[in-house]
Amino acid sequence: MQVRNSWVVRPGDGAPPFYDKAEFEEAKKRAGGIEQWIEGQLKGTSVTVVLFGAQTYDREWVRHEIKRSHELNKGILAIDIHSVKDPQKGTDTQGKNPLDYWQAK
Repeated sequence: MQVRNSWVVRPGDGAPPFYDKAEFEEAKKRAGGIEQWIEGQLKGTSVTVVLFGAQTYDREWVRHEIKRSHELNKGILAIDIHSVKDPQKGTDTQGKNPLDYWQAK
């Protein structure tokens, strides 16, 4: 939630908010929905930032988004957020960097 709400403290700069999990869940219900949703999120961006914790490495759609970002020549940045405290759960265990899954040829 700290990362998701970080845009709130910026004084009127029009920074786009993070998208809610509900949008992702809604996209899953439509044929081709998640893939189309990801494509829409990538439009107009130059960098994909992957915030990762304990389970991110194994997520199919995270890998898809990284792959598409690479194909679209976007910059890709992975940030380990396992030590960011969640007020309800504490901190997460450290996960593998999802960029380690990929190799440049």
